[in-house]
Amino acid sequence: MFIAYLFLMLAGALGAGTLILRAVGLTDRFSLSELCALAFALGVGAIGWVTFFLAVNGYVNTLSLTMALGLMAPGLVFLVSVFQSRNQRRNCEPEPFVSISPIVRLALGIGIVLVLGGDLLEGLAPPADGDSLAYHFALPKAILAEGRLVPIYQAIEGTIPLLLQMTYMVALGTGGETTMTLWTMATGWGCAAMVYVTARRYLSLNWSLAITLVFLSTPAVVYGAGSGQIEVRNAMFVL
Repeated sequence: MFIAYLFLMLAGALGAGTLILRAVGLTDRFSLSELCALAFALGVGAIGWVTFFLAVNGYVNTLSLTMALGLMAPGLVFLVSVFQSRNQRRNCEPEPFVSISPIVRLALGIGIVLVLGGDLLEGLAPPADGDSLAYHFALPKAILAEGRLVPIYQAIEGTIPLLLQMTYMVALGTGGETTMTLWTMATGWGCAAMVYVTARRYLSLNWSLAITLVFLSTPAVVYGAGSGQIEVRNAMFVL
């Protein structure tokens, strides 16, 4: 069941992000890879905002969270229509300006797959780092227990809306702990996708893959992307 809710969260994020891009008329301005990466990043933010208002009004339960995701997911229809309309159109991604052996490209691809495989193992494992257990995952658990938003009475945090922690709350409240840890994995991958599409605007495919591999394998990303810590996900929003 946790896999079904993970896919529902992914569909909700992509659907909501596509709706936002379509509403402002930007779906035709990007390549397909850029569109998917941008839609996911925007959709993660949309899930956090929508569920924040649900929590403020005390509507936090499995049914309400599932319905919220279900209302966002149909936006995928517009994403599919974009894919279909581009079947016979030239992809706007730039052509490589540096010639590198296909063997190098294969090696980079294998490296990325190996790193993502490690992320998957981390996503399937229970939360382990102290910061996530004491704060980032503890707060969503408290919100679910109360059925509404729980203020944090500390001067440094105040009662500000915690965008990413609200998405953790949705994952935990629908599919359970494994859905939540896999969701953190997916949002870490979302940041890597943003790194790739940003680099791809200016660099060849091989160099874009190389930069993505360097990003994924840096210690801060290896440690933080699979945990509840928010820095890597904030980087996705910045990009």
